[in-house]
Amino acid sequence: MTPDKHCAEGRDGGPAFPGTWTEMHTGMPYQFSAPGMSLRDWFAGQALGGIYASREQYLSILADRGATDPEIYVAIVAYRMADGMLAARQALSNEERG
Repeated sequence: MTPDKHCAEGRDGGPAFPGTWTEMHTGMPYQFSAPGMSLRDWFAGQALGGIYASREQYLSILADRGATDPEIYVAIVAYRMADGMLAARQALSNEERG
């Protein structure tokens, strides 16, 4: 599943770091907001850092890549890990609700 499809279906976990702030411009307060990246993107970035931090993990992932470009394949694996984290998060939430 592509990242765009996840976002369109509302399964990206929502915003990871949304924010609003107020700044003064010419004596008038203006409010700004930023939606932040999706929680899926945040999880994938964290997984990617873990993959690159471990040479053994990185090489193990590359052994499975076939003909796919290494950087793209590692990113795909990171998003698969993120999808797993979101699924686990949802499953735990469902368990807590009974």
